[in-house]
Amino acid sequence: MEHNIPLVVLPSNVNDEGSLKEGARRVSEALQTSGFLLVKSDLFPLELQRRAIHVAGVILNELKSKSTIEHPTDPKKYIMIESLEDLGTLNADDEQLGVLQNYWEVLEQVKHQVLNCISLGLGLPAEYFMSFHNNHNSCLRLLHYPGLKDAADPTSSTDDDGKTLTIRCKAHSDYGSVTLLSTDGVGGLQALIDDRWTDVPHVEGALVVNIGSLLSDWTKGKLLATLHRVVSTNNSCVPRTSIAFFADPDKDISTTLEDNKETLEMGKLDGDLTVAEYIQWRSGGVDRNRNGLAFTNAEEKRAEKGDKG
Repeated sequence: MEHNIPLVVLPSNVNDEGSLKEGARRVSEALQTSGFLLVKSDLFPLELQRRAIHVAGVILNELKSKSTIEHPTDPKKYIMIESLEDLGTLNADDEQLGVLQNYWEVLEQVKHQVLNCISLGLGLPAEYFMSFHNNHNSCLRLLHYPGLKDAADPTSSTDDDGKTLTIRCKAHSDYGSVTLLSTDGVGGLQALIDDRWTDVPHVEGALVVNIGSLLSDWTKGKLLATLHRVVSTNNSCVPRTSIAFFADPDKDISTTLEDNKETLEMGKLDGDLTVAEYIQWRSGGVDRNRNGLAFTNAEEKRAEKGDKG
């Protein structure tokens, strides 16, 4: 099913108030309507995206790295890179590492643009949400989904038209602030919008943006942490490579933001945790050992609905 997941060109001139307001409005509107959008930024060149995707594929499929993890349930493998310093642990040459470092540094800047747009779109000061992201608590996940013939015991489901699909990544919501995703153009990413699975379009040079459950909760659900999954889109189920940049708030910040309630009426999670504790609970581990998924009561209901597909 098609759905209007908009493409927004992020405003680059911070002195152009009209452009900033319009960009913020469109970003905020999309993230309150579906929780997904595509963005382009002058800071993020197409060639960098192409090179980073290529390097990710080489590292995951041609170079042997102790950091590569075979997912315990989904037919995919990945490497979780917790910091820029951890890039040096990869079995890659200096040129490849340089590409990923450049990619990471540019996405930190795009993250800043996106968070500023979200803040402005909600009627807050531009730097409001960025002020909780001072310690670069981001991570990069390189992902590869094998072709169907190479996948071990793939799980099947049906789409809204009754067609059988192969599940490559089960339905889930992300758990931090925002996710910025690049793919190689192979389809299959779907978001659960209005109780129907919706194909997320691919636009070369654009990043897919979606909201994590923590930021959704902070805004009392105004921003949607939408369930999404990856499925096969044809009988061949060709290989797929992607790079997910997870932007999380500083680890020691409380999930309830008690000191900031006068600025924005915040929601509350099932318990008052630090960001680090919340992410550990949601992801089933710390650092590269994140391999599980926990949900709040509301998220559990959405996940059950999504799994029925």
